[in-house]
Amino acid sequence: MPHPRAALLAPVVTAAEFAAWESILPLGERRFWQAHAMIYRPGESSAGVHFCLSGTFRAVAFGKSGQQRTLWLMRAHSIIGEISMFTDSSAIYSMECRDAGETVFFSRRQLVGELLPKEPVVSLSIMRLLATKVRMQSEDSQAWNFMPAWKRVGSFLLRMNESPGDFFRIHHADLAEYLGLHRVTVTNAIAHLRAAGLVECRGEGMRVPDPARLEQHVRDGPGRD
Repeated sequence: MPHPRAALLAPVVTAAEFAAWESILPLGERRFWQAHAMIYRPGESSAGVHFCLSGTFRAVAFGKSGQQRTLWLMRAHSIIGEISMFTDSSAIYSMECRDAGETVFFSRRQLVGELLPKEPVVSLSIMRLLATKVRMQSEDSQAWNFMPAWKRVGSFLLRMNESPGDFFRIHHADLAEYLGLHRVTVTNAIAHLRAAGLVECRGEGMRVPDPARLEQHVRDGPGRD
């Protein structure tokens, strides 16, 4: 039975692309989500695309025996539902709001029929986001097959490190769930990174003091657990 993949932080709209998105946001429908609200479930189709304004959303897959795994994490300036909408297929996982959030919803008819033909920057933005997701999944698959646990943890922490040098809060249990590892394995991996001076921990927070050094260590360090 194959192991589950790591959760991936979904790519976001760049600063250069956001101006075009900002011009169409007033044309969409604002939706507010409470924590644990379900955006859609497996088997349901996406009637359009959500542009995330705030909150954290997660794509969750469920196994036959009831186990679950977080596949993607979306946050501000990510988009939700584009794969189901463009492929005209039902979702294969559920999408839920992890904490209170807000999105702007564009229906398929509105987005494809009206907005994309008039907004080439938005069209290219969606294409880039989709292409980036494909690349991230390919890299993640390669990492799972060849990377030891501490490298997978280090790589994930680099993705979380949006503000270099700042502490961010994440539990070992969450890391274990996102990466499909045992919690003890995650704890040992973090201990390895701390011993190398690549990660600092304080209370329930962590920080990456030198992202470039951690990235090099993940890329070039010894490939054993």
